[in-house]
Amino acid sequence: MNSTLALLRGRRLWAVENLVVWGSLASFESKFLVTENSGVGKRLLFWKVGMGGSVQTVRFEDLVDVRGSSLPKHISRPKVIVLPKTDVNVVIACRETSSSFEIAKTSKTSASGLVDLLIFETGGVE
Repeated sequence: MNSTLALLRGRRLWAVENLVVWGSLASFESKFLVTENSGVGKRLLFWKVGMGGSVQTVRFEDLVDVRGSSLPKHISRPKVIVLPKTDVNVVIACRETSSSFEIAKTSKTSASGLVDLLIFETGGVE
């Protein structure tokens, strides 16, 4: 058997349906034009920076799986997989902790995203 498959089958797994995602990575994208003087010469730099985002923090204990069971308060080394249900792109915004994760839309839209989640417990030391 594949070692990855064996690892995933030996740990707990939850499926969560219809999570509404309102958080966003950036509320607007700012553009900067910067000049830099170095010992070698001058450079002109163009930056695009997302600013003003408000990511959404989700605690595992606040979620309910497809069987109607609440998720535990702490999950040992969780991994969250996002399964989109709408055209709004959604990503996990940071590394998952044992008690929560952050999720956000990547597109600058006022519409909320709707996703299903697969949450795996990978176990081991954090």
